[in-house]
Amino acid sequence: MRKPLPIGAYTFRDIVEGGLLYIDKTRWIYDLVQHPKGLYFFSRPRRFGKSLLLSIFHEIFQGEKELFRNLWIYESNYQWPQHPVIHLDFSRERVYTAAELEEFISSYLEEIAEENGIELAPAPYQRRFHRLIRQLAKSGKKVVILETACRWLDKWQADRWCHRPC
Repeated sequence: MRKPLPIGAYTFRDIVEGGLLYIDKTRWIYDLVQHPKGLYFFSRPRRFGKSLLLSIFHEIFQGEKELFRNLWIYESNYQWPQHPVIHLDFSRERVYTAAELEEFISSYLEEIAEENGIELAPAPYQRRFHRLIRQLAKSGKKVVILETACRWLDKWQADRWCHRPC
């Protein structure tokens, strides 16, 4: 049976639960998660699957093995440990100023803290981010997934630098 193409599906969960076509790349993803070497930076062109890849990492690090049934990693020796995940998805909202961006990040950090039963004291978002990581680290390994592949952030940054007085 042919599966429909995942047009408009941006997360791995949407693809699997929607019965959409996914070309299995979990053998290579396994190499990254099974033998981590520190930090990874994925730079790919726009619309080239960065968000999907990050959502796959998110599901793996949350221990969602059943989502991977019939894929290579499901049958592998991967143990599926659960890790705390901080997934900052900058495509969720448009912001136009530095203040709006700070507010967006602060509210996102608060949402993640609440999901993990952590209370963050009022402070600048940088300090709250640091505290959130430290609190999550007490429960296991840290996993931080940053997603910055969004047009408005690139445009905001370009406008900010292009329109500066010399």
